[in-house]
This record gives sequence, structure tokens and C-alpha cells, in this order.
Amino acid sequence: MKVKLPIALIIAAVGLGPPLLAQSMFDDLGPAPAAGAVDSVAAGYSFSAKAEVDHGGKVGEVQVGHYDLSDTVRLPGPNDLRFLAGIFWSYDDLGRTGAVPLPSRLEAKGVSLGVIRRISPDWSLIGMTRLGFAGDAAGVSSSSFDVSGSVIANRRVSSEFSWDLGAGAMLRGRYRVLPVLGARWTLAPDWTLSVGFPRTALVYQASDRLTLDAGIRFQGGGYRVTAAPAPGLGNTYLDYHEFRLGCGADYRVADGVSVALDGGVALSRQFDYYNRNYSLDGASAGYFRLRVTLRL
Repeated sequence: MKVKLPIALIIAAVGLGPPLLAQSMFDDLGPAPAAGAVDSVAAGYSFSAKAEVDHGGKVGEVQVGHYDLSDTVRLPGPNDLRFLAGIFWSYDDLGRTGAVPLPSRLEAKGVSLGVIRRISPDWSLIGMTRLGFAGDAAGVSSSSFDVSGSVIANRRVSSEFSWDLGAGAMLRGRYRVLPVLGARWTLAPDWTLSVGFPRTALVYQASDRLTLDAGIRFQGGGYRVTAAPAPGLGNTYLDYHEFRLGCGADYRVADGVSVALDGGVALSRQFDYYNRNYSLDGASAGYFRLRVTLRL
């Protein structure tokens, strides 16, 4: 079964993946330190089960194993400034059955830099950029270089509600400039609704150590494809995305150490060679994800 999500949602997610990491990074690192640096190291693995892909008819089947690793440091600065610096790496292993015109692997690596400025008790500004290389792992080249960035304003309306508004831009991709929207609403004690990217979810704080959630997540990115997996599909660019509906749990096993596990259904999977007007649409498939985070 294939599920077509609203085109506006797909456009926003694919186009704003790297820029909106400014928001998720800001949320994940927690309160600002009084002094010294905060270091957050995360490692993850996810697996999407084998499912059909088609282009005007069945082409074959694809399964995706995803690995990622990141290290982000936040430093306090003068005048309510906070600085962010990090490195990231991700790797997708595409298991293909049949004559599927896709690379066998996709890899991204690079650095991220950002600044957060609190300009009043209720307003903050976030600026973020990511620079790196993303491609079919055939080697680093100028054609696989990518840069993206965003500027986001955060407004704290009350202790229960805040929203984000801004713009993001990227060097490559079908959509180069797009708006950034997000909100966080405390519905009741221990219940929070978070709307944005890469996750929109209803979150329940079950205990000091355990958090439960249900919602939709994004997986994917944009890549340079050098080696042609089929005639006419070499030396071009590929956007890959999945939207995943599921539920999960995040458990703090010790101070500074947490383990997150979630699973569900990848509702929409697409591989889009947008410069060649060729795309593959995937059927729904089960997935699971495991992530370990260490905060120092």
C-alpha cells in the first residue's frame, strides 16, 4: 500500500531538513549552562523493511538500514549568546531486489555551526548553518558539497506555549528557500504537543526517567549520485525521504545517558532524481529506530 502525504508537507520536510536541525539541536541540548561547555554525543540505527517501489509500475523492492553519529558542543557566550558547533555523519545501506535504479549506499558528513541569542525574556533568535558532503560514497568532490542554513525567531507566549517562525535555504534540492514554522504547547501537566521538524509528536512525561511519545518523524536527505545506477541517472542529484508514523520511549538510564526506541510504519517513501524528472514511489513498510545519547 502507498500513502501520499500532502505535497506541502513533503516540500517542507525535504527542503528544510538541514536548516531545521537548528530547532531540534536547540531543543535537545536543554537549558543553557551557567559556565563551561555542554557536549552531546548521539549514535543511532534504524531499519525500514523491504517494500515495493514503482515508476509507472513495479520496479523492484528496497529496504533501508540507516546509521548516524553526531557530536555537538554548546558554549556560553557574552550578552545572552550561546554558540553551537558540531560534526555529523550518516550512512544509508539500500538493499535492492530487482532492477532498482538506486545507489547501494548514501553517505553524508560535515560540520554544523550556530548561534542562539536571547534578546528578551520572551524572544530568542537562532541562526544555523551546515556544511558538508553528501553522495553515493564514490568519494568527496566539489559536486557533492552542500551547504544549508536557517534563521529562526522563537517566541515564548506563556509558560505553556511557544512558537517558531523563520526561513531556511539550501544550496541544492528541488526547493531552495522555504519558510520555517513550529510550535510547542503544554496541554496539561506531563503532556506536550510539539509541531515541527524532524518530529511532530504528542509527548507524555511518564516519570523523571521515562518519556513516551507518538507522532510522525522524517528520515532522509539530499545526495549527489556519481556512478549511474541506470542509463541517464549518473552525475545528478537524488532526494530521499520517508515519513514515519509511530510511537516510542526515551529512558534515562543514568545521569547524562538516555536510550530511545521507537517503531511503526513508514507511510511514504520516495527517491526523486529531480534534475532528471525521474522518481520512485515506495509502498508503506514497518520500521524501528534505536538511539543512544550521551550528555557531558
